[in-house]
Amino acid sequence: MNIKSLKIFLQCCMGCFILMFCASLVWASDPIKKSKIPDAVMKAAEKDSQGRKLIETYSDFEEGRMVYELRYDDGKGGWVELNYEEEGTLIEKETRITLDQVPPQVLKALKTRAPNLKINTNHIEKAERYKKYSNGKAVTLIWYEFDESHDIDRGKGKKCDVEINAEGTVVVFEIEPQHK
Repeated sequence: MNIKSLKIFLQCCMGCFILMFCASLVWASDPIKKSKIPDAVMKAAEKDSQGRKLIETYSDFEEGRMVYELRYDDGKGGWVELNYEEEGTLIEKETRITLDQVPPQVLKALKTRAPNLKINTNHIEKAERYKKYSNGKAVTLIWYEFDESHDIDRGKGKKCDVEINAEGTVVVFEIEPQHK
């Protein structure tokens, strides 16, 4: 094996390692015990959960930070998930919804961009994402998530997650390794 071949081989090995490492970071959230959640998160969640019953807790490493996900029973057969940064800042609220609660413009975008998508009706969520900018301005972005749906076209027959903003102007497809 000459030097050039060895160099290419080592670059390929390094690339595979990096891909596997990154894929492990994108993998689904890990369940954790309530006792492992920071006090600041629990204090904020007590206020934000409005007395709902806590049913599951998770942690996930997203965008270079640890995120704590607390899922509550909504009392109507669904759930509400509150996602916090470690210091107790609420960054997202996800609510399980039904297909008839999805706005018409979102359904139109879904039909246009993914006409062969088979929606998993047990995994539809409305996500309210809270963003605060350094200038002090705060915004709430609304997205609709169709998780673990079956996309014939883009997913080549695999399950995928599809996110559409509330206006129906942005559609994001994500085919993750766990959705084979």
